[in-house]
Amino acid sequence: MPLPVSEMLIPTLNQTGFMTTWLDPYTQAFVEFASQCPGPVLDIGAAYGIATLAALDAGAEVISCDPDMRHLQFCAQRTPADHRSRLRLLQGSLPNQIDLEDASVGAILCSRVLHFLRGSEINESFLNMSRMLRSGGKVYLISDTPYKKSLKSFLPLYEERKRQGDPWPGQLDNFPEFMPAELAVSLPNFFHTLDPDILTCVCQQAGLIVEQAGFMARIDYPSDCQHDGREGVGVIAYKP
Repeated sequence: MPLPVSEMLIPTLNQTGFMTTWLDPYTQAFVEFASQCPGPVLDIGAAYGIATLAALDAGAEVISCDPDMRHLQFCAQRTPADHRSRLRLLQGSLPNQIDLEDASVGAILCSRVLHFLRGSEINESFLNMSRMLRSGGKVYLISDTPYKKSLKSFLPLYEERKRQGDPWPGQLDNFPEFMPAELAVSLPNFFHTLDPDILTCVCQQAGLIVEQAGFMARIDYPSDCQHDGREGVGVIAYKP
């Protein structure tokens, strides 16, 4: 794997940011639910498998999904031999390249993926995640917000767009320009900052019931990205 750029961030191999080695509270909730829910669980954007490995350790059957097969191969290599029968590797990505049957998974983790998608792609992604979930299954969403120190100059535009009713106020086409140099080289030009209100609305439009939604501090981010404890957003929603 690539060398870490900070204590808890490892660059991906396909210019889509980083895998964090920190299990945030929403990912931990996914791991706990995965250990008891019926059927397999789906880890979307698994990268090198930090959440996949934790869910396997908890006893879950896991479909580890990523657009880059190289990431999944690293995940498989890191999986203990006695867990491998419960691991399935699936190359694919949101919004529409994950080929799973309707109502086939008990839980979905979608961590730090949605912020690489445009608004229309997010809508399509939620419809597909809802389709794949069993009744009673849960989706766990983690994404980045505009409340990072590095996005201070963008925040007034974001807030003005939101006041004017823009459903996707956080879309940026020049994201690396706002980020520290050591991170910018591993980031795409487009980035979509999100917040609890927006993700709650999209969940509801897809027929999901929101159980929990809120900001969270990204203690795994460099100090020049941390700000006031709102750098990340997490949502837990279930399919009735």
